[in-house]
Formats: sequence, C-alpha cells, structure tokens
Amino acid sequence: MTLEPVTPVYCSATTWSRFTAKVVVTPGCHYWIGAIADDGYGRFTAGGRTVRASRFLWTAHHGPLPPQVVVMHQVCDEPSCVRLADLRAGSQAENLATAARRDRSSGWRHTGRADRRGMAARSRAIRAALLDGYDPDRLAAVLAAGDPRAHWAALCRSSRSWPAVGCADPARLGGMGQPPSSTLSRTAAGGQAA
Repeated sequence: MTLEPVTPVYCSATTWSRFTAKVVVTPGCHYWIGAIADDGYGRFTAGGRTVRASRFLWTAHHGPLPPQVVVMHQVCDEPSCVRLADLRAGSQAENLATAARRDRSSGWRHTGRADRRGMAARSRAIRAALLDGYDPDRLAAVLAAGDPRAHWAALCRSSRSWPAVGCADPARLGGMGQPPSSTLSRTAAGGQAA
C-alpha cells in the first residue's frame, strides 16, 4: 500500500517524494517513520521550516493554516499517523476537549487510555517496528505493549491480593482483571492467594 502518487497542489514533487518515503501505509493508519519529537508527533522539514508531519500533509493538500489553527486527529488518535482522512483542522480548545472526551489525556492525575510509555516512546516504538516495512504481528505487539488496560489486567491477574491493587471491580477492565476462581475463594476465605 502506498500514499496517493499525485503531488498535492501546495507542494513540489520533490518535497512530496521526500515526505512519502517516510510513511508506512497500513490498513488503518499511515505511520510516520521519519523524525519524531519529544511530544510523539512526526517532524518534517520543507522550505527551511520544520513542522509536524500531520500539519505538513494537511497544508500540502489544503493550503496554509493560521498559526492558531491545529491539525487534529479525528479518527485514530495516533500522534504518528499522517493519514489525511484521519485529520482535520481545528482549535487547540477543540483538540483538548476531544482528548478528554476520548479518555486519551495523560498527566500526573490521569492516564486514561493514554499509552503508559508516553506518546514519544509509543511513536518511536511504532517507528522501530515499521522500519523494515509493515508486519501486522510486530505492529500489534508494539501497540499492545503500552496499553494501560493490559498493564492493569496483568497486574490484577498476578497480584497476591488483587483487590488491594485496585482490581476489585473486574468489570472496569472488561473482565480482563478477573483472577482464577481458586484465587478468589482462597482470598475470600482469608488465605493467601498462590
């Protein structure tokens, strides 16, 4: 799979060729495998300016944007995705509201669905997995490695006193945190879980 071979209106053929050489197209996202900044977003330099890869892609197709307008992910929430259909222009306030609504914000008080490695580490892990081309199993393993729900589920399954680590309600984890029934009965009877 490849990006559209047609050069966008607001971009030279040479610059477009440089850009597309740094993109791996998968059935879902088009991942940026070039430079990645500490915020997890790809960076691309064209015309002496370095901008987010997603912003470059948007402006190459739609024209320049005022500085206060951001390019937002409306579908996938992957900082390293440069699939044009997943992007839209909007305000930073809209972008933050979308992040909160989708439970993908992070910080010292909230992790939600944000990758536990951080956005930059996630994007760099994705890039490393895709440098030799698209391998669905390798990409799936990298994406799952930072899933906070999987982390808590594993902790709940392996903990000696699983309710003490916040897993008393396995429904919050979609059933992934439920320990074996033998552990439940021993813990409920006051014994140590194995």
